[in-house]
This record gives sequence, C-alpha cells and structure tokens, in this order.
Amino acid sequence: MLIRVLSAFVIGVLFGFFYSIAKKLIPLILVHGLIDSFPSGYTSATENLFIMELFMVETLPYILSITLMFILIR
Repeated sequence: MLIRVLSAFVIGVLFGFFYSIAKKLIPLILVHGLIDSFPSGYTSATENLFIMELFMVETLPYILSITLMFILIR
C-alpha cells in the first residue's frame, strides 16, 4: 500500500512540474489515460511473473508516459 501511495505522490508531483512548464492540461490528460490503460495493482497476477515481465507490467507504462509527456510539452 505504501508503494502505491508513494508512486501516486511522485506522479502527482511530476504532473504538477510538467503543468508549470507547459501550462497545458491536454498532454497531462493523455498521459494520465495512458497510465490508466495499463493493468497495474494486480498483486495476485504479478506474483508468478518473471522480473522482465514484472518490469513490463509495473514500470514500463510509467517510463513511456513520462517520455511522452516530455515530447508533448515541447
């Protein structure tokens, strides 16, 4: 639970930072939708995954979303 709260906090801070730079909500809305479109939080489903699969499910969506946000605000 603590990891979920901390990740939500970090994403919120990053969204605030990107909004202060771009002054546009559309990129933030698109990236938020992208993050929400990936399955996460399925503890029982991720218990039997290998490290690479776990990375693809839990971490890659955030990396792609932050990269997309950098592209959209420029």
